[in-house]
Amino acid sequence: EFERRTDALAEAGGDRVDGATAFFLYDSMGFPLDLTVLMAKEKGLRVDEAGFEAEMAAQRERSAAAAKAAKATDGGRSLALEVGETAELARAGVRPTDDSAKYEAADAPPLRGATVVAIFDGARFLGPADSADSSSGALALVLDRTSFYAESGGQVG
Repeated sequence: EFERRTDALAEAGGDRVDGATAFFLYDSMGFPLDLTVLMAKEKGLRVDEAGFEAEMAAQRERSAAAAKAAKATDGGRSLALEVGETAELARAGVRPTDDSAKYEAADAPPLRGATVVAIFDGARFLGPADSADSSSGALALVLDRTSFYAESGGQVG
C-alpha cells in the first residue's frame, strides 16, 4: 500500500506524503510513522508529521466519543456484564444465553418468545420485588436466548 500511494504521489509530481495518508498507513496498515518517514526519505519524499499528529488527535477524540456513546452507563456504572457478574449468574443457576439463532439463515423464521432471566442495574442484579437505583433508568436485560451477536473488537461504532 505504501508503494502504491507513494508511486501515485511521485507520478503526480508531489514530494510530500500528507498527514492523512501517513495516518491511514499507521491506523489501517500497521505502518509506524517512523517507518513511513524512513521509506519516504528513501524515495526522496517528506512526510507531513504535523498532519499525522493532527489525524492521530482527531482519531483519539473519535475513539473516546464512540466509546462513551457505546457504553451504556447508569450513574457512571457500566451495564456491561464482567467476569464477576457472569460468575454470579452461573452460581444462581442461570444458563448462558443461547445465541445459536444468530447462525440461522436470513430467511429463517424470526426468533420469538425470549425470556428475561436477569436484570442488572450496573451495581447489582435485581429481584422481582427490587426497584432499580437508577437516575437514568438504564438497565441491562439478560435473556435466555437471542439472535444478536455480542459486541467484539473492531465492531464498535
